[in-house]
Amino acid sequence: MFAAFLIKTPLKTPLKVCFDVVYGLLDELEKYTNAVNRWDLKAMEELPEYMKFLYEAIYNHVSEVARDALLDNGIDILPYLKEQARLS
Repeated sequence: MFAAFLIKTPLKTPLKVCFDVVYGLLDELEKYTNAVNRWDLKAMEELPEYMKFLYEAIYNHVSEVARDALLDNGIDILPYLKEQARLS
């Protein structure tokens, strides 16, 4: 699936960067994890300022890929993309 290729690396890399770099406090990283797993733009309100831009960029990128797949191929891949974005 080409859409999975388009999303997997650009999505997983920035998500992982928030955890690998010493920027986030445990509380902030838990909020980020919850926001990604909820997959709701309103969840962004709970995030610290420095995480909001990353969350919004990922959300918009995934939504754009899903919209393109729906318009070009008539398939809704958003549920699959959201599953790939989930953090455990």
